[in-house]
Amino acid sequence: MTRIPQPVKWAKTLKWIRRTFPPLRKTVIQSLSDKAIGGDCGDAELVRGVWVIRINKQQCTTLKIDTLIHEYAHSLTVHLTTEGEDHHSPEWGLKYAQIYRAFWGWGYGRGPEEEG
Repeated sequence: MTRIPQPVKWAKTLKWIRRTFPPLRKTVIQSLSDKAIGGDCGDAELVRGVWVIRINKQQCTTLKIDTLIHEYAHSLTVHLTTEGEDHHSPEWGLKYAQIYRAFWGWGYGRGPEEEG
């Protein structure tokens, strides 16, 4: 059972999430330093019609992927929230769960016999 290197996991996940859950708008995913995003794991914001998802590159790959899924779910559901409503709405929770379940089923594109 061969382990997939962490940078490969990250790159494959980026391609997978875009292919499996096509963005509603142009979406840019950036890996930035801890300082650049104020010490957070990551965030997402709509900037001039483009979703910008910023991920703290200093986190471990597992946390970066968890943050990506969280923020990506925002980019797919924010149009469903009304002004002043919590962005962690029921619609967001459903989309987050859908992406997360699909991600675990995907397994980095490996078959179950290759897990490890």
